[in-house]
Amino acid sequence: MLGYTWGILPILPGSEVFDRLEEKVRFVPNILKIGTDLHTIARRKLITIQNLPARARVEIFDVTGQLVTEEFHNSVNDGVLSWFLTTFNDDGKMAPGIYFWRVTSLMPQSMGKTQKGTFLVIQ
Repeated sequence: MLGYTWGILPILPGSEVFDRLEEKVRFVPNILKIGTDLHTIARRKLITIQNLPARARVEIFDVTGQLVTEEFHNSVNDGVLSWFLTTFNDDGKMAPGIYFWRVTSLMPQSMGKTQKGTFLVIQ
């Protein structure tokens, strides 16, 4: 756990299994309810992306296939990326709906290997 004066974030130590992209990548929470204070730190909504390789690219797409954001994980110490729902227009407002994600490993032992999935944002 990583503590702050305004909240606690879970930290998942890095692992060789994550670096090979053998574990299922998880978005937590999946279903995100934006109309509540749950999963909010410093008044900002937060999704943690777990089981990531030490170096990875995370892409989020809307239902039209448009790229909403691209994040990079670069930490050999943990397998978690905290995403505060920032988008390319940086308004921090995710519309309710279904989103698709793709994680691409940038580690030598699994370079280019991907996992895909969905997550849901509701009002």
